[in-house]
Amino acid sequence: MRYREGKDDVVFDSPASGSADSMTVPFGASYYPELIDECEWTGDLDNMKAAGLGLVRLLEFAWSRLEPREGEHDFAWLDRFLALVRERGMQAILGTPTATPPAWLTGQYPQMMIEMRDGTRLTYGERRAACVNSCIYRHFTEQIVVALALRYGEHEAVRGWQIDNELIGPELRDRFECHCPDCQWRFRDFLKKRYASLAELNKAWGLGFWSLEFSDWGEVQTPRCRRHCQGHVLDMFRFYHASQVDYIRLQYDLLRRHIAARQFVSHNSTGIFDRTINHLEYGRALDVAGWDAYRGAAAADHPRSEPFTALAHDLFRSALHKPFWIFETNTDGSQSKAYLAAARAHGAEAIVLWHWRRHRGNMEQTCPAMTDYAGKPHPERVALVRETKARLDALGAIPERLPKRQAAILYSVDCVRAQHRDAKRPMPYLDALIHLYEPFWRSGVGMDVLQPGECLAGYRLLAMPSLYLVSGEQAALIRDWVKQGGVLLACAKTGQQDLHALFYPEMAQPFGDLLGFRIGEDEPRAMNEDKPMLALASGEAHECQPWFERVENGTAEVLGTFTSGFAAGQPAVLKQVYGKGTVFYLAGFNADLCMMFAKQAALAAGLFWIDNPHPDVGIVPHLTEDKRWYFNHGQADLEVNGIEVPAGDFVVA
Repeated sequence: MRYREGKDDVVFDSPASGSADSMTVPFGASYYPELIDECEWTGDLDNMKAAGLGLVRLLEFAWSRLEPREGEHDFAWLDRFLALVRERGMQAILGTPTATPPAWLTGQYPQMMIEMRDGTRLTYGERRAACVNSCIYRHFTEQIVVALALRYGEHEAVRGWQIDNELIGPELRDRFECHCPDCQWRFRDFLKKRYASLAELNKAWGLGFWSLEFSDWGEVQTPRCRRHCQGHVLDMFRFYHASQVDYIRLQYDLLRRHIAARQFVSHNSTGIFDRTINHLEYGRALDVAGWDAYRGAAAADHPRSEPFTALAHDLFRSALHKPFWIFETNTDGSQSKAYLAAARAHGAEAIVLWHWRRHRGNMEQTCPAMTDYAGKPHPERVALVRETKARLDALGAIPERLPKRQAAILYSVDCVRAQHRDAKRPMPYLDALIHLYEPFWRSGVGMDVLQPGECLAGYRLLAMPSLYLVSGEQAALIRDWVKQGGVLLACAKTGQQDLHALFYPEMAQPFGDLLGFRIGEDEPRAMNEDKPMLALASGEAHECQPWFERVENGTAEVLGTFTSGFAAGQPAVLKQVYGKGTVFYLAGFNADLCMMFAKQAALAAGLFWIDNPHPDVGIVPHLTEDKRWYFNHGQADLEVNGIEVPAGDFVVA
């Protein structure tokens, strides 16, 4: 294992013999000793160890127990608990408790709490309700983080640290923002660093309409009203994300200054694809990337949750090309061997269950756990974890560095941000994202996750779903990569706007002659009509998603044509040879079309492809061996590629 200190790689100390690292696949559970009578700690820890768990994750919500009054710390109870952990040869992951500031802090300093659009301040009782830009909050953050690091930074039972908990902002589904005075001046400072002058900002945001130009930096506010310039909203989301990353780095630097080299620092991300946060950058600010892999958490309530979970695993592996951590995952009856093992296949080093013992009161008291309210383990849940762990252990350890895959998918958080004003409606961008990823997940083509603008060297195939916000520089990298021999699979809509949401004079203009055709402008009525039909050259008919484009062909080969709807008679599926490379483009798409042309693209790139007719089965190439993992997330036994995969189970072959 390694951690990064500046630009250098520093090797973690080797783990002690008999520690949790001696188990090939560390499994653990979250535990809240601050909620449990101390006389029961020993029994709970013994039951965890008997269940095959060597890790205990704790502390992320325990600020009031650690500092019951301002400046008064009580670590004696935690010392006793960690002594019990060490006696059993187990290890602890300590969370910094900053997601839930105590009542004395929120009550005495209400100005540090998040301010919503209407001016309402969040109050005591919420979590993640303090503004990360507040000087007061950051001061008290520093105090508690340093106190913990000084006391436990050399503790033998502490394996690593988790910063805060699920940092995305306030716990509200469609409001990840703050409008407090601290955010106002920090937002202006953020913009001053992005734009050379106020005139440049006015031009970038296109503020000439409705008399929206600013004449002084002091006039620039965070966007609060119902309708706002899209460039303004995009930069607000970028600022808010940058604030969260800066808060992570604040805690990271404090911890790394005081803790042992053998202890890593990470964070448990959540709401991966639909929350305007760039979790790749979270991972790159830390020693180890990590996330909370609950079913459906990766992309709200999208019906295709399994491929979205796989995509999230790929994202966190791609952040550092190192093993990542699962800090929380389900313990209810929906858990399966396939779901747990899939995390390992994609590169998870450790898996922590949420949580061990059911809470009798307060928040989350009805959430499932590995035990009942009395601490009695559920035998079937323990058996599932023990069996899965034993089978994964038999497959060997995961390497410290993970190679790049041969294929990648572009994920644009800016495209999510541009659609987030309609967060209560499904995002067409996310639908396109999973439509292009799922065929590769089902067919055994491993994928990395990249952001637009990142280096494409070494990849044979790139999937580019609906990249309608793109800069000229980002598009040029893709165009040059295809020209050198890359295979691009793309779908509507592409290259409509720049990164300030200003429309280009011509659609897809930044891509130049790469596509071999022109894309027509959208018309509002086209978005409200029935799903269009298209026909392939073979005569095969398909009903498409309503997220489609009108195309005027130039040099591309037409493989399919719209037969109904706004774009009737115009090309729908095209293929363009560009330099040494090839572009497959779907101006209209559905699941079957994406599967069909993903296969063509994979074969054109020389990648191995498995025909898999079962949507409940995912296939993942082994990270280091010439083998594949087969995961059956369905309710019936299935056969794929001559391999029998039991329901809810996995096979490596």
